[in-house]
Amino acid sequence: MNEKIKNTIIIGAGLAGKQIFDEIKKHNNYKVVGFLDDDCNKKGDVIGDVLVLGTTSDLKKVIKDKNVDECFIAIPTASGKEIQTIIEKVKNENIKYKIIPRFSEIIKGTVNLSDLREPKNTDFLGRAMVKKDLQEVRQMIKGKKIMITGAGGSIGQGLVHELLKLDTYDLICLDNCEYNIFKLQQKYESFKNIKYIVASIQDKNSLDHIFLNDMPDIIFHAAAYKHVTFMEENVEAAIKNNIFGTLNVLNLCEKYCVSNFVMVSTDKAVNPTSVMGVTKRICEKMIETYSNNTKKTKYTGVRFGNVIGSSGSVIPIFKKQIRFKREITITDKDVERYFMTIPEACQLIIQSSTLGLDGDIFVLDMGKPIKILDLAKDMIRAYGLVPEKDVKIRFIGLRNGEKLTEELLLDIRANVATKYEKIYITNKEESFDNAGFMEDLKVLEAEVCKTKIDVDILLGLLKKLAPNFDHKLY
Repeated sequence: MNEKIKNTIIIGAGLAGKQIFDEIKKHNNYKVVGFLDDDCNKKGDVIGDVLVLGTTSDLKKVIKDKNVDECFIAIPTASGKEIQTIIEKVKNENIKYKIIPRFSEIIKGTVNLSDLREPKNTDFLGRAMVKKDLQEVRQMIKGKKIMITGAGGSIGQGLVHELLKLDTYDLICLDNCEYNIFKLQQKYESFKNIKYIVASIQDKNSLDHIFLNDMPDIIFHAAAYKHVTFMEENVEAAIKNNIFGTLNVLNLCEKYCVSNFVMVSTDKAVNPTSVMGVTKRICEKMIETYSNNTKKTKYTGVRFGNVIGSSGSVIPIFKKQIRFKREITITDKDVERYFMTIPEACQLIIQSSTLGLDGDIFVLDMGKPIKILDLAKDMIRAYGLVPEKDVKIRFIGLRNGEKLTEELLLDIRANVATKYEKIYITNKEESFDNAGFMEDLKVLEAEVCKTKIDVDILLGLLKKLAPNFDHKLY
């Protein structure tokens, strides 16, 4: 049976649009029925034998009149915000769309159908990406050895990518997963200034040996167990890795006079309701404690929300469910989250190393949170499908440790602006007893190392260390 011919419109009547039109004519399964372009002067122009029918404000009428099945967005010079505005118009009409790359990506050759892409994760961000100027960082890291813990994870790999662009002198990539380190080595095998190490931050002796041999100057600490619901079932593992693994690194920073330590934290550390969140909040308090007791190392942390495209994040899961036309599962119709991209997160982490004072926690203004139900519907429409018709949406209820809405990361009235746009310093918690805090940590360590673990006791000790911990059980 022959494939149905798809009626197609092209948004963008410029050079790229014309080249796409020429390509489409070579394929029997597409028929271009019109162009749209927001340059009003182009209305009525003829490209090949096809009219420019109007602007994107005419989209709804054109789709209905021409029985359009698919849309190609061919404006490679448009800004991210302009593309997002067009996508907003297209997705409301329940037709599939594809986008050609930016002009810089296609300048070496003519555009063809292979250049057209499926929607990217960033198309669902709901705001323009925040791009950072890292030139000041380049000077700071010149000639320095940099260690990344958790280098094989999504954020760790992003940090490697960004640091290599800054001509990092020596890079030490540490991860407890052999396969992740192997993949990283394969990706960057042409770089001779990278050392790859398989080790766990929980192993004090191995870490000490590594620090002694490699003497890092700067630590970007991204190693952590991050999945909220999984850590609810693995409280002991979360404590040992997130808290005491971090403590191992902090102690070695002191011992070997590391100049800068930057820890990756999370919005879930704000008034935590989960085991994962409270372990990261305790790590933030550890940073403040160490910063009060040393002049050797500068300790800072970076707090942000959900990272688009990271392992286990919602967008890749939704994409997989949509491709197979499975139902999408969402915890609650009102659940919402902050989102950022991996490059944004990594640039923020790197740039924050030049900012602030000991013990500061930085946050990025990520705009408004996104409702997950709206995100799911947008993604379904982006693939040319209809929510609840082609792909069902099922609500499964909040899981242990989850919040309906994450705490607002940023209150400009309460937080301190930095010299960099959209980066702020959070207000520190009211002063606490550093010595008492460290003693309570020792009690927790003794308890979590027992042969027989009592989870209720562990939760109580976590609450003592972070009094605003409000454990949510559903």
